[in-house]
Amino acid sequence: MRSLFSKKPIILLTCISILFAFSIGVNANNLDDGNYVASAEGYGGELKVEVKVESGELTEILIIDHEETERIAETPFERIPAQIIEEQSTEDIEMVTGATMTSEALVEAVDKALEKASPSLELKDGDYQGVAEGYGGELKVEVKVESGELIEISIIDHEETERIAETPFKRIPAQIIENQSTEDIEMVTGATMTSEALIDAVDDALDKAIK
Repeated sequence: MRSLFSKKPIILLTCISILFAFSIGVNANNLDDGNYVASAEGYGGELKVEVKVESGELTEILIIDHEETERIAETPFERIPAQIIEEQSTEDIEMVTGATMTSEALVEAVDKALEKASPSLELKDGDYQGVAEGYGGELKVEVKVESGELIEISIIDHEETERIAETPFKRIPAQIIENQSTEDIEMVTGATMTSEALIDAVDDALDKAIK
């Protein structure tokens, strides 16, 4: 492991502008207070962060472990946390040119930590349908929620090529039900668009089930 620049966790609160944008997804609103740790895969290996939430807001981001090249990582380690704290969101964060993978890993790690701080959403029992655009056209699913848990995902209509769609249609629903989440689902190689459309359709259905 490479040493951290200051020999201790880095606390960053400044804001500056950089070049291109990256969208991921947690708004730091109404979070549960506490410290939360999460990691993501950077350019050189695992990158781990700790975030602090006070009075429902994100107040601090620490890079507590990483394997990045110091001269490349120094700038995103200064700039990315500052943007996230100012915006109170990991959405539309500007990446550092020449350090895109490190920037993205840092945003992703913070995103995962904030998900742990987000109050759990309760699902209403029932059957819900969702749609998304697949490789061949519209893909429609129906999900079943019982006792607040997702128990079944059915593909009820699609325009995908059968031989390509067969594997994601088996694997993706099984992963989602096991994880009780559409986050961090492993895509099927050679059927990425179909896999992504299936996840998006399930997300669309579950949005209707949120209390």
